Amino acid sequence: MVPRTDFSRAVLASALGHLGEVEEAKRVWRELMEIKPDYTFNDHYARQPFANKDDVRRIADGLERAGLPH
Repeated sequence: MVPRTDFSRAVLASALGHLGEVEEAKRVWRELMEIKPDYTFNDHYARQPFANKDDVRRIADGLERAGLPH
């Protein structure tokens, strides 16, 4: 829906991490950091009304698989 937001980039990096596309996930994360250097997924989701905490954990897991901070 909004492909150029910080959150969409974080979710894309997570998905790439789940797929084992670590270098591509890191590229997307670098792009995110260029746009919003102080972004953290933990801060972002803390401000959002996620209904299902398992969704949050899956996103964080993908970031971890790619070796990215969250």
